[in-house]
Amino acid sequence: MSAPASGRSWPALLRTLSAGQDIEAPDAAWAMDEMMSGSATDAQLAAFVVLLRAKGETPRELAGLVSTMLQRAPAVTVE
Repeated sequence: MSAPASGRSWPALLRTLSAGQDIEAPDAAWAMDEMMSGSATDAQLAAFVVLLRAKGETPRELAGLVSTMLQRAPAVTVE
């Protein structure tokens, strides 16, 4: 079982992780977007990373996190 794809929320996501269950890439991407936008509280961010690490990150979860970081990263011009 994974966190619901629609109607994502911190309580649902953290509940899934605390149960030792994997989350889907879109859920991880949503969490990273919340963190990078400044919408996540310090407590939500801390709970997410601690629970994800305690459970063990999956390639799918990491892909979701990385995809959001890449989407939000500013373009760098190299001259």
